[in-house]
Amino acid sequence: MMPVKDQMIRVMKEYDLGVNDRIICYGDDNIIGACRGFWMLKVFNFSNVSILNGTFGLYKSQKYPIEMGAPTWAENRRNRTDEDFKIKHVQPLVACMHEV
Repeated sequence: MMPVKDQMIRVMKEYDLGVNDRIICYGDDNIIGACRGFWMLKVFNFSNVSILNGTFGLYKSQKYPIEMGAPTWAENRRNRTDEDFKIKHVQPLVACMHEV
């Protein structure tokens, strides 16, 4: 199920995510949730979204760099404007999916 536009904007503001921020979607056991998250963010006009190739466990086992500790995003909030949270209206995109 897709969140409605107002819900998505509220969550974006809560986590300080703008539509142009770099976001990487990943999962612990599989990538199904990551793929769904990627798709939802793309529907809502996020332009810089990727999916981690494989799971987070695989990423760690390959010794790629990871950050540890508590997230610092709340301490480093930027001064956002309404433009940072401008998202497309979802209904036309969802309607197109039923045509396929």
